[in-house]
Formats: sequence, structure tokens, C-alpha cells
Amino acid sequence: NLLVEMKNDGCTAVVMEVSSHALAQRRAATVAFDGMIFTNLSPEHLDYHPTMEDYYRSKTLLFREGTPVAIEAGKKPVGSVSVDDEWGQRLYTELHNSSEVPYQVVSFSSRGEGDVSGANLRLALSGISGEVAGIKIQSSLVGGFNVQNIMAAVSLSLQLGIEPGAIARGIADLKGVPGRLERVKNVDGLNVFVDYAHKPDALEKVLRTLRSVCLGHKIITVFGCGGDRDKVKRPVMGRIATGLSDRVIVTTDNPRTEDPDQIIHDILDGVNRGGASFMVEPDRRQAIELALSVARTGDVVLIAGKGHEEYQLLPDPSSPDGVIKVAFDDRLVVQELYKSLKSR
Repeated sequence: NLLVEMKNDGCTAVVMEVSSHALAQRRAATVAFDGMIFTNLSPEHLDYHPTMEDYYRSKTLLFREGTPVAIEAGKKPVGSVSVDDEWGQRLYTELHNSSEVPYQVVSFSSRGEGDVSGANLRLALSGISGEVAGIKIQSSLVGGFNVQNIMAAVSLSLQLGIEPGAIARGIADLKGVPGRLERVKNVDGLNVFVDYAHKPDALEKVLRTLRSVCLGHKIITVFGCGGDRDKVKRPVMGRIATGLSDRVIVTTDNPRTEDPDQIIHDILDGVNRGGASFMVEPDRRQAIELALSVARTGDVVLIAGKGHEEYQLLPDPSSPDGVIKVAFDDRLVVQELYKSLKSR
């Protein structure tokens, strides 16, 4: 229904993320896609998918069952798959070896192993620059995962016949994605980022990215885990955060109906006792304030888990199964606290 409304209102192009839930429930089964991208697969949504194999199979439905609809509609679908990811390597091999895939699929890799290579891209805290498939890249985006996103966009756009100059301009014009390694500006030389990383793989990628470009300065990480969701990931994220940061402040995310202290306890079960120094501050605002107060010029402060969200979901004290929604935006809180700290 939404796509019909968009078409009737004059929309001529749609870029969408298709979830494994949507694919498994066949909610996208009649959409005629022109192009499809697979970036990676990591443990998530295992409260819905019984195994990683089931998760993978659901994701691949986009490539296996979506294309006949597109071909029937007169389209010539194309695909791009990251071979930096083990599941992507498997998918790329399966698609290439299948006689039931009557369309072109190319691979991309940040290590130079794919049809489209990001080996000539340079990463810094100021952004990404270099060349991909003969196209000069200049982007203010930060991080290895954004290298992956750029390569995915380039590889698919070229297959769709988009002019290289337009691809370069599109990448340069995108100044950032809300809540995805979004920089919160300040005048003291701190590198403060807010990121949506709320699962182990995402947190590890963000921290490894920051570690690779922070040039000897410290990384201070503030994070928590959501309630009423996958509990297995909590100690894993505790281990990752303390293994890749210099200081970690464990706090509250969106506890929903769960006891925030229990969630924090689950995280602490996995912390690397020989890694970063860590402490607990359940109040998220105070945790962010603490991080800003101990950071020095050149340091990196990462506030992870909520990203673009403008609220917190907390237990309702008047109802054991209730949730209250309160205003809370990590980015605004950083700006408010920064002003407060400077006025002291």
C-alpha cells in the first residue's frame, strides 16, 4: 500500500532495507526489485529465527524468490554481494553455481578480493577518500562499514547504468546518516560520535573502525543493552567493549519492562577484566557527562546503542508489564552537557 501511495504521488525510485522477518513472512514477495545488495550477516533476531542457517535462508529469499517477479515485470535485475563476509561468500558462490539465477551478480570487497575493490580507499576520522572502480571517492562518512556501504552503492549503481560522475557526486553530497557514527561537533577537539550499534557485530565494527583512525588517543565508550530482547548478546557486548576501548561506562539503554540493573549485571558477566577500565552509571545522562568530563583533546567518545532515537523506553513503575516513553536524544544530551561543562 505504501509503495502504491508513493508511485501515485510521483515517486520514481525507492531504496529500501528488507528485513529477514519481511522475507520469511513473504511480505516483499511481490515487489519487483531492480537491484539487490547483501552486505553481511551476524547473530541477531535469534529470538525469531531458530538458527543462523534459518536466518541466512530467510535473507537469501530476496535473491532467490524476488527476481522472478522482477523478470516477469520486464525488468533485468542485478545483484551485489560482499565477499568480506563469510555468509556473503557463501551466497555469492551459491548464486554463481545455480542454474536458477538468470541475472548478473557481482562481488565487492574492502580487501580487494571482489569484482569491485575498496583496497584503494583511505580511512580517517575526517572521512573516506580514494578510488573505487575508477570513480574518485570523497566522503565525510567515517568507518569501515561505510566503505562497505560505498562499495555496495558503487557496484550496484554501475550495474543499473548510473553515470560515474553522478555516483561520485551522490557519495560526496551525503554528509551523514542520523545516528550512524554521527559526529557531535564541539570546539575542544574531542571526537564525539553517536552510533546505533546495539548488537555485538555492529559494536565491534564501530570500535575497530575508531581504533584504526584514532592515532593513539583514547576511546571512551558509553553503552547499554535493550530490555525484552536477546539476552545472549549482553555479555558478548561487554567483552567487545572492554576489549576494544580504553574506558567503558556501562549504562542504561531501553530497558523496557526489564530491571535495568539486571541488564547491566548481564553485560558485566562478559567484561574483559584485563581490558579497558570500566564502571557502571545506570543514569544514561550522567554516564555521558562522565565520559565527556574525562575525555581529552583528540580522544574519541562513542555513545552507542540508541543512535537516532529521540526517546528512552523505561519500566512503568505503576505496571509490571508497562513501559513509559521519555524524551532522550544522545546527540542533544551531548550538546547540553557540553555547554554545561564549559560554563563551569
